[in-house]
Amino acid sequence: MDFSFFTSEFYFSFFYILSFLVPAILILLVGIKRNYDLKFLLLTLATITIFSIIGSRLFTIPIEEWTSIFNSNLSINYNGRSAIGALLFGLIALLISKKIIGFKKPILDVYAFTAPIGLAIQKLGCFFIGCCYGNVTDSVFGVHYMKGTHAHFNHWISNLIDDDALFSLSVHPVQLYETVGLFVIAYMVWKTRNFWKKNGSSLLFGIALLMFFRFSIEFVRDAAASPFNKYYLLGVRAFQWALLSIGIRSATFLIIYEKYLKINLFQQTNLYII
Repeated sequence: MDFSFFTSEFYFSFFYILSFLVPAILILLVGIKRNYDLKFLLLTLATITIFSIIGSRLFTIPIEEWTSIFNSNLSINYNGRSAIGALLFGLIALLISKKIIGFKKPILDVYAFTAPIGLAIQKLGCFFIGCCYGNVTDSVFGVHYMKGTHAHFNHWISNLIDDDALFSLSVHPVQLYETVGLFVIAYMVWKTRNFWKKNGSSLLFGIALLMFFRFSIEFVRDAAASPFNKYYLLGVRAFQWALLSIGIRSATFLIIYEKYLKINLFQQTNLYII
């Protein structure tokens, strides 16, 4: 399939804004249903949004580039966005907000299933702008990106296509795979919300699923489409090993936390979505 319309920045910007708006609305609806303080929710959402935007930008800058920036006092000029960075910084913002305000009611379980929804929507924007594309494929689901996109440029400099080629080679629509997978993860986290005995377990479960899924999906993503493609271990990118490590640690801690620890890390009243 050849697409030319989705290289516009409009589509990316639209889904990028929507990726924050939809989770925010869901959190507000849950908060209203639980009779939460609206001021706390609005302040928390604003903090999460700001931190998520910052995190999505910072995580696209490789470690070695930070050294160059600090040593030479160069300005940061990276336009990429990282879903993992947005997720982690958003979580940090949520924890900071809870600590400062002293809010004692459950909110982590809400973030656990709304965050994947936001990431899923954001990946639609990535698909329409042509970033984060997949490996070359002969699959009927493959897409050809037009001239001027990352896929076309990288295929051109790699001598995979001619100078006058209007489209790239057929590649996996990894972004759409991620959208589907992230919606499935959000559903799984929401569906199992009453299974867990302790506060924060839904979040740990969601993080584990996200890390394992992202580790797996990277095998069909073109390495040239990722800023984390310079270091390999046993033929796998170091970035993937980091994701797998976080996933294993999250899952391990979840099991220990649920079955063996007698403490509850988040002393809150257990209120769940009906």
